[in-house]
Amino acid sequence: RTMEADVRVIAATNRDLTAMVSRGQFREDLYFRLQTFPVRMPPLRERRDDIPLLADYFMTRMAAHLHKEVTHLVPEALEMLEAYDWPGNVRELEHAIQHAVIVCRGLAIRPKDIVLEIEGDQKRSPEEIVPLEEHERQYIRNVLQRCGWIIKGPKGAAARLGMHHSTLRSRMKKLGIVRPKG
Repeated sequence: RTMEADVRVIAATNRDLTAMVSRGQFREDLYFRLQTFPVRMPPLRERRDDIPLLADYFMTRMAAHLHKEVTHLVPEALEMLEAYDWPGNVRELEHAIQHAVIVCRGLAIRPKDIVLEIEGDQKRSPEEIVPLEEHERQYIRNVLQRCGWIIKGPKGAAARLGMHHSTLRSRMKKLGIVRPKG
């Protein structure tokens, strides 16, 4: 006997399906069926205001799962999370918070409890000493992200760093800082 069903398919991906269709790596007919109502969800690095809410949610959920009393993140830990790039997006934030809850001693998550992945597979504690050039690279990249990669003007990264825009561009070139695509 045939049964009818009224369903909606919701699919998500972090891949560029349009490019994949043009390269023959994704079926064009399926692409057009999925494109009925596309919703673009910006990556976490483009919506930093969500980080405190998500971190609190993940912390509360993991603490309850472990029957552990962890109630908040200290301001320095939250600043550290907001300054990070999140190449792994929300899932990476969730894992970082889960790890922090596991290793946390006491009621608050501190910077030493958080381990972020920086430059490939190297893991660094925020208190680890890094070469000055690497520190400068990370700092400038974070300022650029917070300014929406705007370099010139009163709200640009150069003004916030207290330098001329040509000096900032020169530092970016020397340090190999380029705006991420997408």
